[in-house]
Amino acid sequence: MGGPTLIFRAGPDDAGVGLPACACSTAVSPANVDVVYVAPQGSCRKPANLDCGLNDTCAPCDLGAQGSARWRSGRTEQPRTNDAPWIVDEEILHDGAGADGESTLQVRLVDDCTASPASVLPDTNLACCAFLDCSNGGSGPGPQACFDYAQPTSCLTDCDALMGAALAQDCMARGPVVVRARLSTGARTRELCATMTDEQSLTFARVRRVGGTFTVSSLGSGVVEVAPGAPCP
Repeated sequence: MGGPTLIFRAGPDDAGVGLPACACSTAVSPANVDVVYVAPQGSCRKPANLDCGLNDTCAPCDLGAQGSARWRSGRTEQPRTNDAPWIVDEEILHDGAGADGESTLQVRLVDDCTASPASVLPDTNLACCAFLDCSNGGSGPGPQACFDYAQPTSCLTDCDALMGAALAQDCMARGPVVVRARLSTGARTRELCATMTDEQSLTFARVRRVGGTFTVSSLGSGVVEVAPGAPCP
């Protein structure tokens, strides 16, 4: 089953975001996931200035005989008060007139951060870290530790250093990122999952347009399809 419109959206999966029981980290994944739509005569990806993606005003991507596509935000969050909004999911829309052909839907993991500080203010983070992590008079990590303390000489001292490092890179933890994509072709929506590592690029699917109708011709290696709303493996 296919249709005249293709929508591809991808971003970090919501499951397992942040650090367990740590109020210092946001509940929104900071992992940077890019989507790229590669057609026979052109491609579509995010522009240098992302502001247009917030209100769907980005210039169309020229795909030659295949027509044009648009890049935009598929999901926008503002996890930190008075901070800039985050484009969590990116989305590509391809509709309108154009020649038939096969295209590729790619995902790139640009940044593998899995937990980001809930505030950009050093004092706020240090207080949060100290209260949650440094129980027992500051002698050791508490039950809601945001960091892994390896036999600290002083939990408060280690907390200050670790939170300073986290703020410098706006990241508290890194690792493999589970990416969830939603691929809609007409009335059918398929959900795809893959676990990716830093700076990895992966083909999620290949799509074919015949007679103006899009269908999925194949999935990429390592990509698993799940039922809509089901957990990624």
